[in-house]
Amino acid sequence: MAPVTTRVLRAISAVPFLLLAAWSFGVMDLDKMSSHTQPIAESGIIEWDGGKVDIIDHFYNVKVLDKIWRGGMATFSTSTFGYDSVAS
Repeated sequence: MAPVTTRVLRAISAVPFLLLAAWSFGVMDLDKMSSHTQPIAESGIIEWDGGKVDIIDHFYNVKVLDKIWRGGMATFSTSTFGYDSVAS
């Protein structure tokens, strides 16, 4: 087990990251995000002016995880593929 001083220093250095995470969760508009990405996730295709990508249906081969994957893929595709200038 690490000495007390080491554990205290680790805890202190983690505080900025915890504050940043709390602030990020506070400012996210999850309802707006899900209403924007739900049609993309349900269609299974991400389309923009420059191209088209199919969302993989069986990434994990576990139904619950695959459903989460589809939502995450639709949510983060705007910044990943760069078709939204604000997001990218």
